[in-house]
Amino acid sequence: MKIIIKCNKEQAQLIQTALDFYSRVGILQLGELLSHPTIENFLRERFRPQKELEVGDDTERGKITKITKKYIWTEGSWGKGKEVRRWDNNGEVKLSIDYGAYHEKEDEIKELLTEINSIIYGKSMSRNMSLGIYNNQVHESCREAFNMIQVIRNFFWRQNPNRSEYTVDAAVDTWIKNKIEIENYGEE
Repeated sequence: MKIIIKCNKEQAQLIQTALDFYSRVGILQLGELLSHPTIENFLRERFRPQKELEVGDDTERGKITKITKKYIWTEGSWGKGKEVRRWDNNGEVKLSIDYGAYHEKEDEIKELLTEINSIIYGKSMSRNMSLGIYNNQVHESCREAFNMIQVIRNFFWRQNPNRSEYTVDAAVDTWIKNKIEIENYGEE
């Protein structure tokens, strides 16, 4: 049976991300849990100061130089040296998190995930260690997900007029069985 799924570019990229997450967890790269947007957001918000914005505060968009009811101005560097930019005062400008405390908690979680890896695998595993995608203990569905990712990545690579031939996205290995097919149905 063949099934056709029509989706936009962002949905296809989300499918690619989900498949990547699935295949990585399947090879015991449990540290990938920290890159899940919900988990990352929970963790970041735990270390964000809970106070009203004031002139002089450090934000994710630079240091606040002026606040009105409608706008917030921040000074920061955006590739052209220091400059001041104006943002809508609608809650989008957020205080910077305490990065030291954030990374400390992230490291603590990674150590716990390493312990969990060792318990699951039954052998001691070091931090950032995982099984290879072709390890015989890895479920076949993880390899299938990995293969699907390669086809999707290659599709997006082919759509890029400024693509480089020297990237992993450039090739889809001929050994992939049951390769998925992707077509461009044009713009929405």
